[in-house]
Amino acid sequence: MRAIATLHDAHHAAKQSVAEAAQSACLLLDAALARLYVDLVFHSLSEAARRALQDMNPAQYECQSDFARHYAAVGREEGGVHGRAMLVTRQLSVRFGSVPQDVKDKLFAASSDDLEAIGERLLTAPTLSDALGDLR
Repeated sequence: MRAIATLHDAHHAAKQSVAEAAQSACLLLDAALARLYVDLVFHSLSEAARRALQDMNPAQYECQSDFARHYAAVGREEGGVHGRAMLVTRQLSVRFGSVPQDVKDKLFAASSDDLEAIGERLLTAPTLSDALGDLR
């Protein structure tokens, strides 16, 4: 943060790059902490860098640094697995009734492949235990 604040306005492109990398890294943080960090970085930018960052389309932005690319990929994978666990949990509860907390915990710790297999089994399994398979 101090590095951003000490850069001269002539280096607004460097400041913008630092801000973009920090924003991407914030994908792994909880929402409140991410907002705090992004706000601190954003406040440290020059007006020109701030405008450029505001004008960017986040959906089309490609991370520039290896650091940001790595953490953006980790965040997408974790988000995908988390979303899949939420979906499977909802499907199991619709099909079999209330899902016990220990089963939910196992679902949210399961791999993407395990969740996919459970999602397929739950279509025809006669019981929750059968749908869970080895995850029981």
